[in-house]
Amino acid sequence: MTTKLDFAIQALLNEYGIKADYVEDRGSIKKVYSQHGTLAVKKTTLSPTELQQYERTLKFLHYKGYGMAVPVYRTTAGSYFVFDQQQSAYYVMPWLSANQEEERNDHAFKLFKQLGELHAKTSKDEQVSEEEIEKLVETEKDKWKKRKINLERYVEQCEEKTYMSPFELYFCTYYHELTRASDFASRKLDEWHEQMKEKKNYRTAFTHGKPSFQHYLYNVEGNGYLINFERAKRTPAIYDLLYFFYRSCKTFPFQNDDRFQWFQAYQKQYPLREDELTLFMAQLAYPESLYKAVQEYRKNKKGKSEREHVQHLQRAYWQMKNIEYFLTNVMMHEEKRKQQEAQEAQIT
Repeated sequence: MTTKLDFAIQALLNEYGIKADYVEDRGSIKKVYSQHGTLAVKKTTLSPTELQQYERTLKFLHYKGYGMAVPVYRTTAGSYFVFDQQQSAYYVMPWLSANQEEERNDHAFKLFKQLGELHAKTSKDEQVSEEEIEKLVETEKDKWKKRKINLERYVEQCEEKTYMSPFELYFCTYYHELTRASDFASRKLDEWHEQMKEKKNYRTAFTHGKPSFQHYLYNVEGNGYLINFERAKRTPAIYDLLYFFYRSCKTFPFQNDDRFQWFQAYQKQYPLREDELTLFMAQLAYPESLYKAVQEYRKNKKGKSEREHVQHLQRAYWQMKNIEYFLTNVMMHEEKRKQQEAQEAQIT
């Protein structure tokens, strides 16, 4: 039986000359079975300006022929997008799925290998002035300094109380490690500042914007593709890495080397320069989630319970510890690499 959903989707597919046999509702994505194969119809929330940028991204990927992104089909009139009666935008692409039999690590290695290849093939040097670097550092340092003062005052207020709330007690317990992570990030930012004083340029690449396991899928032949380039733009490549690892570390605390191995797989395709690695560590190490958890508790605009706020704080703390372990592995590897290079230089 044909549903209203089928009629709505079929109206969109008419602009592609495609007739749907069956439609599965997957939320913002509809899975369409047709004589042209299995398709995905994606509803996007991009604004008109963002749609224009996304169209430029799709053209860039198509004409450069990188073959790493799932193709987005054009209508018979040559448009990448179609609109329903409410002017919501949609686009159509082949249906891809996760490889259910694949190990998580294998999936991760393929994702990071392809992400590194994308960055390497689109990398270019751009000029940067000393004034721009100074402004960026001053802005970030000023923000972190104000936050540090804010948290210092709050911990003092908590410790003055005869009875602290559970949240306040946990915060005071975590405070020393939070400060240590913040100070590390600040030192790395200073180190990056010094490194950039000797340079007049920096590298940018075509970045995905939201790389994740869910955005790397496979066709029926088993070939992997990156999907959802809606937030793609040209920017330093580390921002793709920051997006992934910041979210990847939002788990229970556990110490294994998986994330470091994924990072190494990426480095083989697109080795980060010393200044890029320093800025990556500075940005990732800063305990942003912990600070936000504290601010959310103090304002409590969303009316959460004490238990919910404590859980939020604990998850932010676990994330900080996972990041700390990951970055420790990165630093140990870099130190070992530098020592080896120094020994080889002495021999020659």
